[in-house]
Amino acid sequence: MTQEERDQILLDLKEHNKIIDSKLAEHDEHFKAIESKLTEHDEQFKSINSKLEEHDEQFKSINSKLAEHDEQFKSINSKLAEHDEQFKSINSKLAEHDEHFKSIDSKLEEHSRELNSLSRSIAVIEYEHGNKIQAILDVTSVILNKLDSLEKNLESNNKILENHENRIWNLESKLGII
Repeated sequence: MTQEERDQILLDLKEHNKIIDSKLAEHDEHFKAIESKLTEHDEQFKSINSKLEEHDEQFKSINSKLAEHDEQFKSINSKLAEHDEQFKSINSKLAEHDEHFKSIDSKLEEHSRELNSLSRSIAVIEYEHGNKIQAILDVTSVILNKLDSLEKNLESNNKILENHENRIWNLESKLGII
């Protein structure tokens, strides 16, 4: 091979080296851009991880509150169960009271019937007694009238007796018996 060919090969090699260096420089730029992008992605991942950790904390807080709510619901359900039992007891007692009231109502109806019967009997007795009392009042009125008449007769007789006594006294005094 000739010197010229060697020189040409060297020139070609230099040219290729420049191209390779240029390509390597481009690749370095690409790698730097990739590394920059990867750094950005790392930052984004850190930001995402930070947000996820915040979300994890929020989920823990929410789960804690939900657990508290579950306990409160259990407590409320327990109290509601107690209230249900109390309502059952109250309803049972109310049912007993209803039975007592029914019994009382039945007795009141029986007493009402007896009172109605007594009222009718009393009305009959009052009617009969009213007639008897009227008859007694009528007889009393007649007797009182008769008594008035007898009193007047008695007064009249007393006056006559008094008059006769006075006459007898006058006659005895004239005759000198006194």
